[in-house]
Amino acid sequence: MACEQTKTVTANEVSKPEFIQVGNKKINIYSNLKDSLSTDWKRENPDFKEIEVSFFSKANVENYFVAPIQISGYQIPFAWDDDLSILKFLLSINDNIEIRKGTEADPYYKGIKIKWEEAPSAFLWIDEQAYKAPVTDWYLIQETDCPGTINFATISFKKQFEVADAINNSIKGVAIMPFNNEFKKITSNKVSMRTDSGALINGKTYDINNDGISDVFIFDEEIDETTYYSRLYLNIDGKWECKYVKLDEVCI
Repeated sequence: MACEQTKTVTANEVSKPEFIQVGNKKINIYSNLKDSLSTDWKRENPDFKEIEVSFFSKANVENYFVAPIQISGYQIPFAWDDDLSILKFLLSINDNIEIRKGTEADPYYKGIKIKWEEAPSAFLWIDEQAYKAPVTDWYLIQETDCPGTINFATISFKKQFEVADAINNSIKGVAIMPFNNEFKKITSNKVSMRTDSGALINGKTYDINNDGISDVFIFDEEIDETTYYSRLYLNIDGKWECKYVKLDEVCI
């Protein structure tokens, strides 16, 4: 099981009174966590050749967040939020939240949990099926079952279906936040793309508006036998830009 959890300080260290000040929630929460965030795990991103223009543009790309998702052993769709970019985006569209800390977040794992009073919904594409799923919570654990790995936060969505042998499942997909009725069906393909330097990268593309042009490109880089680094690129006005990264450390 992968324990890919951003090297922030512990939940106790960020539990200052001003951290939960109601008057300025968005600024205090994100800034407090971001200021304590270590980014030494991040890697350089390769550049890719330009592609035809499709859905995303400089004018609309900041209105959406696209992230790779997977199904947990509890049958819950979720995404890793290693650098807090998902949290930042969701707070920018709705900062009416409730914060739970320590054992209120979880009796065993503790940490910091954020819930939205009017939860934003996302478009989920999983196994060739579309779902409208509200966000249930954002959670950064304090305790871990995977010593030696970094604690990263997750964003979870409402359970959508039953999963047989959930603990061993490898179901993956993509989430587009917030939900938009424009999205109906996504086409995906396994591809190999060349970087500007000539390296061949194997990954998966997604065409979110069915115009035959790739909008999203996701690929993994193997760092060693137990560590992978994942990147998600968006086609923005015909140029591939990296918009999401995560570090995956296998829990041994």
